[in-house]
Amino acid sequence: FPVTIQPERSEQKYAEAKKLVEELTLNKSVFLRTSKPSKWGYYLAEVITETGQDIAQVLISQNLGQKYEGGKK
Repeated sequence: FPVTIQPERSEQKYAEAKKLVEELTLNKSVFLRTSKPSKWGYYLAEVITETGQDIAQVLISQNLGQKYEGGKK
């Protein structure tokens, strides 16, 4: 599945992206589908809310994330 790059803590839209993810997921059921570890060593996951929203697509549609297919950032 495609990876979505969210803003890092030091970047401008971090607080807005974090708030949105919290609103969609905090204290709610989510579906996680993981794949192999990333080149940085952590596992990537597709996150789907209990209402069927793909968190990555929500972030992209709100201009708070961008599609990443590998290679350099």
